[in-house]
Amino acid sequence: MRLTISSLFVLATAAVATADGGSLNPSLDSIKPIPISSLADSVKPIVGRMTNAKRLALKLPPLKPKALRRVKNKDDDSVLGYLTRNINTFGEYGTFQPAQADSLEVTFYASPDDPSPEELDLHADNGPTATFPYVGAGYASDSDDFGTGSYNYAYVAGTQQSPAGSSAQVGDNTFSIATGIPGDWESAIWKYNRATQEITAQWINTDGSSPATYIIYANDGNDALIITGDADTLNETFGTTYPGVTLTCVAPVAQQPLRE
Repeated sequence: MRLTISSLFVLATAAVATADGGSLNPSLDSIKPIPISSLADSVKPIVGRMTNAKRLALKLPPLKPKALRRVKNKDDDSVLGYLTRNINTFGEYGTFQPAQADSLEVTFYASPDDPSPEELDLHADNGPTATFPYVGAGYASDSDDFGTGSYNYAYVAGTQQSPAGSSAQVGDNTFSIATGIPGDWESAIWKYNRATQEITAQWINTDGSSPATYIIYANDGNDALIITGDADTLNETFGTTYPGVTLTCVAPVAQQPLRE
């Protein structure tokens, strides 16, 4: 089943973070332009190319209508808004807009019988670059392993597609292209709860383990969504108060008819 999320509604704390311990992002002097091209040329899983007529002929369910994602503050339920379709100067997702229109739209595939599908790839259907068409995470700081007591983190960024259940892949992502800083990445890190409509993250360590993974927001001017295995240690290390966030699927403003 294909589910399309027209925007990520993000709820995060309203507190403004400080960065007395140092900035997560490098100097702006090192930034390079991201290769931008039409997503029409990007590669999607083959099932996404099927029309509803073909799916029904194969006894598959029809494509589901679009849903929207928004982002919210876990501490006080304040709303950051809908995730925009653009990445920031550092090649990271984390800028928001108040309206749904023209916000980031993503597609993922899951069985209709699974209440909480995991290891999902989010394809950015209207994202900024065809070279890195998936919303994944890259650059895990000290190492590619998350865990309690470690500040290791990865930026939510544009990636290519990694195998489900695999650990970090060696190669470029939008952060590494923008900054020139090498960083491994994963794409199949997302989980979806049908009951709550929440999207959560699950990083895979180099030994194949699945550490606790938290989504936080660098709201001190970095404007970046980050995943980490220990938000408290990260905030202590960098002298920040980055809040945890909730990503939620929201119904679209208007439903377009399914195309045969």
